Amino acid sequence: MFLDPPYALEAADVLGMVGRLADAGALAPGALVVYEHGAAACSQADDAAAACGFALASRKKYGDTVVDILRPKEL
Repeated sequence: MFLDPPYALEAADVLGMVGRLADAGALAPGALVVYEHGAAACSQADDAAAACGFALASRKKYGDTVVDILRPKEL
């Protein structure tokens, strides 16, 4: 799943939606999430990912932009 929301949206709101989709069975097992966000929101993204059952697999920073690749924690 690719996520490129407006940076003004809270990571908890964006990744909370991913968690709800996963809980509903709408994501394939082992699905990866690619989440683009502002560099200032890294700690919020980490907390939100953990809260919805995902873990950081990779993080790349490009200026003020960060791209995270998240994977389900159980993998």
